[in-house]
Amino acid sequence: FRSQVSQLIDALEYCFEQQIDIVNMSLGGAEPSEALEQQIVRAKQAGIACIVAAGNSGGAVQYPGSSPNVLTVAAIGRVNEFPADSYHAQVLTPVVDANGFFAASFSCYGPEVAVCAPGVAITSSVPDNNYAAWDGTSMAAPHVTGVAALALAHHPDFRGSGQLRSAARAERLFQIIKQSCQPLMLGDQRRTGFGLPDALRAVGLAAPLGLPAAASTATGLGA
Repeated sequence: FRSQVSQLIDALEYCFEQQIDIVNMSLGGAEPSEALEQQIVRAKQAGIACIVAAGNSGGAVQYPGSSPNVLTVAAIGRVNEFPADSYHAQVLTPVVDANGFFAASFSCYGPEVAVCAPGVAITSSVPDNNYAAWDGTSMAAPHVTGVAALALAHHPDFRGSGQLRSAARAERLFQIIKQSCQPLMLGDQRRTGFGLPDALRAVGLAAPLGLPAAASTATGLGA
């Protein structure tokens, strides 16, 4: 990760130049970087929302997911969405809710986790011209990034003056995503944050549930 820091700084610089609105960062490392943090702060001030994977070590949230200037995403899975004899079954944790959701054992956790999203047995394209089902918070963060893009494009709060690129816009986007979440009761709120974002609520087509004073938890991305 340390060797990638300069590349990440350059990538965020490109985002400034191109006026990118939302950045997915499916990466992380053990050691914080002051230089990268300064660039992340600059990004937020420019209205760029950074959505970051919590990490896959099963321990404390990795950097930059541990930054206070990003939205950090943990991974959950759901039973019956992969074969019981597959390697995906090895990431099950003891608490499974009535809908079959569970916190993935590999997912980093802590108070920095804002929300959670599907990160077990996620099917996607892979080289060379193939498909695979992979696990990871790197699969969960893009789910939330997609919801964030929908919210920024369609939520009424981002019309008129709400379109102005600023730290306030990025923070409001993070708040809307958190407010959209449905609680998941999986035994440890540090693994799920406010929960699993609901796309209909995030775009303003359904009423938000409100933002609790303490982190709760959540269900599926709205369909």
